[in-house]
Amino acid sequence: MSKYGLTSQGFIPKSFEVITEETQNELTSNLGLLNFDDNSVIANIVNIFAEREALIWQAAADRKSTRLNSSHA
Repeated sequence: MSKYGLTSQGFIPKSFEVITEETQNELTSNLGLLNFDDNSVIANIVNIFAEREALIWQAAADRKSTRLNSSHA
């Protein structure tokens, strides 16, 4: 079972840090050694997309929470 998404413990969103690490690992796996230092172009690109993905995960968590709370009202 996945650690994120809808789990037996409820909806668990991925954090920015997890998304960043997964993205860096995937890029390294596909493209080889890359420089992810804070000021590198690739690190900035990864951070931009990781932040956007984290916002989507958080919106899904908020939506799930709202639906659960409204069904108990």
